[in-house]
Amino acid sequence: MDTILLIDAYNAFHRANVSFGPKEESDKPTYVMVYNFFRSLRVLVEQFNPNKVFLCTEGSKCFRYGIFPEYKANRIIKHSSKNQSDVDDFNRQSGIILDLIQLLPIITVKADGYEADDVIASLAESLKDEAVIILSNDSDFVQLLQKGYKNLRLYSPIKKEYVEAPEYPYTVWKSLAGDKSDSIPGLVGPKTAEKLLANPDKLKEFFDSEEHRANFNLNKELIELRIVDDDKLQFTEYNVNFAQLKEEFTRMEFNSILDDKSWNKFVDTFKDVR
Repeated sequence: MDTILLIDAYNAFHRANVSFGPKEESDKPTYVMVYNFFRSLRVLVEQFNPNKVFLCTEGSKCFRYGIFPEYKANRIIKHSSKNQSDVDDFNRQSGIILDLIQLLPIITVKADGYEADDVIASLAESLKDEAVIILSNDSDFVQLLQKGYKNLRLYSPIKKEYVEAPEYPYTVWKSLAGDKSDSIPGLVGPKTAEKLLANPDKLKEFFDSEEHRANFNLNKELIELRIVDDDKLQFTEYNVNFAQLKEEFTRMEFNSILDDKSWNKFVDTFKDVR
């Protein structure tokens, strides 16, 4: 049985987009996010020792916006309220990561019309006979833990631990409670949602309301992860080239990765990935 690592790309990018101390004013481009991403990637690959790694990213024109135009509006407002130069820099460094990742034995995958979450759900389904580890602190993947996949685990790189699924059905609970981060309105509070799930009579009474049923079904459509048809998954194959990657790291002055001991460790980490 192979060990497969599924990385939630933009979740990883946002974790890497952290710097300490005040920003120095300079016209010189910075690469802190790129450095943090590859440093963290090496540690995680060493930790889990996978046979294969997929970096799952976003496709264009996600279907959820067509169902609910306000979907993720909070994130858009928060994103646009930032300094535009910060937004541009995040996009610039994300692009660099996606280019450089092809020099490592890592397959990038996306599907137009779908989010990375759906791509990960699709790969988890097709690879259910393998040992699959999802790397993300996005709780939506709890859905997959309740699918009955025997060999699937969800690891939170922030908490540095595996996530346990709750006893209640997560998708139903979240469809009742909503998700502020995705601008999905809650029908009841999180605790009330748990109480409803623990009391079938109260839940039935709640769904006697046509409005409640309609809003619940809309939320469920937005929250539930989709399985993407195989022919819609777009795989970007890698072309391993450590020499070129080292040149790029040298240009970006990733000195702590580039001394002989550290660089050999970096290369050795990926030697068993295919």
